[in-house]
Amino acid sequence: MAPRVDDVMRLCYEISAHDQIKVAVKNSTKGAVVAGGTAFVGGLVAGPAGIAVGGAVGGLLGSWLTSGQFRPLPQILMELPPNQQKKLYNDVAAVLGNMDWMDAAQLITLVMGNATLQQQVTAALLNYVTKELRAEPEEAAHLSALGVNDSSSDKVCRIGIHPVQQSYTKTQDL
Repeated sequence: MAPRVDDVMRLCYEISAHDQIKVAVKNSTKGAVVAGGTAFVGGLVAGPAGIAVGGAVGGLLGSWLTSGQFRPLPQILMELPPNQQKKLYNDVAAVLGNMDWMDAAQLITLVMGNATLQQQVTAALLNYVTKELRAEPEEAAHLSALGVNDSSSDKVCRIGIHPVQQSYTKTQDL
């Protein structure tokens, strides 16, 4: 791996570990097979009404089977093949622009010392994770990195991430 790619990967590990970002890689194929299979069996057993009931039950079961399997993002980043690391490097390098650094330690210090740059790199990292890895960041795991702190509430916060334009919204029950 090229030294600059390695430096940016270490920066991404550091940011994701610092912000304690966890992601769930969606396994939509498994969910689709479960939903389709139960709809098929329902159709065989009860005809058209069985298709509807089997599809609904299968959809719920498939959703349940594929949700809630969060893993730390640094672990996922360490397992990336070189071609995926290069794509992530390109995304983060676009944010870093023409910044010059000697080694990974200096790059990490420069980025972590600049809150705006840190947020931009975090946003690029999250965009890469959602777009390229088809992963879903854990809700509220990285709100503090984005400047949203609400220690007065135990409500669950949600972050909406869109591949084209990123919007971070905090919602809570009123």
